[in-house]
Amino acid sequence: MHDVWEYRPDPGHLQAGRFVFTVDNGRGRRLTFRIARPRRAVRDILFASVRTDTADAWPWAYVGVYEPADGTVRLTGGSRFAATDLEVRVLAFALRVIHGRQALPAGYALLPSARCACCGTRVATRTATVAGFAPACSQRLTQAA
Repeated sequence: MHDVWEYRPDPGHLQAGRFVFTVDNGRGRRLTFRIARPRRAVRDILFASVRTDTADAWPWAYVGVYEPADGTVRLTGGSRFAATDLEVRVLAFALRVIHGRQALPAGYALLPSARCACCGTRVATRTATVAGFAPACSQRLTQAA
């Protein structure tokens, strides 16, 4: 069962550079996704990946390019999934929920990461976890606004 608080990230948080969240269907199935900026980005681009439980050295499987303007993921030639795969459909569903275009069904939950969406450091407090940012990054972002 989920905690009593409801986590709804701000769509703008997905552009922070290292945003991680989990979709839980309430029946024991969870998928964890990451929207991240590549380290050596030539242009402003965000990649969507899903956490895998395989023995691969890299635990994230590339899904596609996140399009912040419309809140979708565009599959590319490097995508490891087809549009009909469960991972792609769940990610598209979660993005519709985050962007306010679809309600979260009963029993489902979006769960926050315990890491800062900006710098990736572990956040220790519930307030920072719900906000999605470590205190230092939150302060820096507030000052920049």
